[in-house]
Amino acid sequence: MYAAGTLVYHLPQPKLLPLSALERGPGGEVLIHQLLPNLYWFADTCNVYLLKDGSHGLLFDFGSGQILDHLHGAGVEEIDWVLHTHHHRDQAQGDYLLAERGIPIAVPEREAALFAEVDAFWRLKRVYHNYDVSSIGNTLPRPVPVARRFQDYERFEWRGHTIQVVPTPGHTKGSVTYLLEIDGQTVAVAGDLIAEPGAVHAIHDLQWQYGFPDGVGAALHSTLLVKSKQPDLVLGSHGHPITTGAVSALDLLAANLRHLYEAQRELRASRVWKIWPHAVDQPKQQLLPHLWANPHSCSNVYCLLSDDGRGILLDYGFPSWDHFAADLRFVEHSLTDLKAAAGLQKVEAVIPSHYHDDHIAGLPWLQQEHGVEAWIFENFTDILENPAGYNIPCLLPSPIRVDRTLKEGESFTWEGNTFTVFHMPGHTWWALGMFGTIDGTKVAYTGDNLMAGTISPLRAAAPVYRNKLLVDSIAKGAERLREFEPELLLTGHTGAIQVNRAILDDFITWARDLSDAFVKVVAVPAEVNFALDPNWCTLYPYQSKVGAGTRLMLELRATNHGPTDEFLRASLALPIGWTATPAEGETIIAPGRDAALAFAVDVPSDAATGRHVICADVTLGEHRFGWLPEALVDIL
Repeated sequence: MYAAGTLVYHLPQPKLLPLSALERGPGGEVLIHQLLPNLYWFADTCNVYLLKDGSHGLLFDFGSGQILDHLHGAGVEEIDWVLHTHHHRDQAQGDYLLAERGIPIAVPEREAALFAEVDAFWRLKRVYHNYDVSSIGNTLPRPVPVARRFQDYERFEWRGHTIQVVPTPGHTKGSVTYLLEIDGQTVAVAGDLIAEPGAVHAIHDLQWQYGFPDGVGAALHSTLLVKSKQPDLVLGSHGHPITTGAVSALDLLAANLRHLYEAQRELRASRVWKIWPHAVDQPKQQLLPHLWANPHSCSNVYCLLSDDGRGILLDYGFPSWDHFAADLRFVEHSLTDLKAAAGLQKVEAVIPSHYHDDHIAGLPWLQQEHGVEAWIFENFTDILENPAGYNIPCLLPSPIRVDRTLKEGESFTWEGNTFTVFHMPGHTWWALGMFGTIDGTKVAYTGDNLMAGTISPLRAAAPVYRNKLLVDSIAKGAERLREFEPELLLTGHTGAIQVNRAILDDFITWARDLSDAFVKVVAVPAEVNFALDPNWCTLYPYQSKVGAGTRLMLELRATNHGPTDEFLRASLALPIGWTATPAEGETIIAPGRDAALAFAVDVPSDAATGRHVICADVTLGEHRFGWLPEALVDIL
């Protein structure tokens, strides 16, 4: 049991992670590695670094806490402090053990609340209509006491060592690097700023605002700042300590981050895609004899119209960006105008391009007030039917009834027009593309995957990593679309665009350059999708409301983005008195495939009302990720 303020957590004791040969001795024993006479490295859920002074030690980050069982290898008997570079669970999941043993922790002042007051974060965590795509949710499930809160550029004295706190945002907004001299060497303990020469551990954490490359830009600045200190050693939280060529390693990372930033620069420039008319001034546009549009609504609404006034809507979200800003409030729109201008009599069905709230907010109203059927692509039907199951951006809280499931490659005919549906990832994994011929024109419905650029004809409303983006997602959908050679694109926010093959080729060239930037900035190119996908491992359902004394079913879902079969093992970290069956689950996942582990969680009859957080301790192959996914359980 690990103390966490007034709450107590029971943490399963997982088997030791089978480390690689570099981190184990010849007999298979776990080693603590000496980097300098008074500096050691221990590989855990994150890299933990030990600064030694006689029998006393100071730790940079803590991981699961296994290092406490191996201090004898460095001749250390007592830990005086643990200094954290940032708040993520892989850095700090063992901190409850520190609280139990009275070992003080020091953290960046800007992230102190995510250690000491994290209960408030979980109580107020926004799940629906959430456009914060930072990694702030990767934080501890319960608070731990914080003894010291470091301000930027503060200096901390420990046994003759002066440790400077250098602000290095990027991986998180509040990340810091600790700069100090050890045994005559300048050492930068850089957290997740760098993992290997030229490489980061996770790309998906380099984004804070929706659709912006802000985290990349901040990380680039931070990299150049650390480089300016001319460190001899750079110690990252993942990968291997960089003990030679540290400045060159940072130089290479800066070049790769710059490539990634430049590949996204037009997306930043086109964040506001055009000048929108007032919310009440929305003239409807006839694109073809049987195709109309509202190009001024928040997400553009398109209407396929029959000669007798029946229609199919493509997307139906908020009426304007003003309503989007008004706490994302849906108000009916477009139908009255389409009736007056186009002769619309009845909406038979609505087909959303993807699951985001700005494209589907009006579907419950259409179903309730007009009996409209919702035709939904197969890979996001469950998201619409069970939104509480997911922890992804832009969720609509209202469940939507799925009246028809559209399958990959399915074709359907409506009013003599045949349309083909296919998976079109890019802006989000959970999206469709659709093409067909309307009034003799080849038309493609692309949602937010292809949109008008400000510098180039086409770009994507991407990358948004927490929408699930894989290395080839953007190019893959566009290449499929190019086979059809569309003449008119129906985009999600920039209206209808006339296109040709040359314009699509230019878009795909850009998409491939972005993919190349992703590959270059990670240490293991074959595993780039792990660095891009923050949700490769999740707990389902994400939110549950249950009573005390009941049983809760949870499923750990994982994707193997690696090139070989991998062994998946997981256990749950539960509040005291809660139990899970099995205590540990395991399976094998083939490359590119998904797998699931089921757990039955018994909630005790005296469980306190309110919100509880469950984490899963995950090991895939030889990599122990630690407390990777979480689920929220509200006891009623």
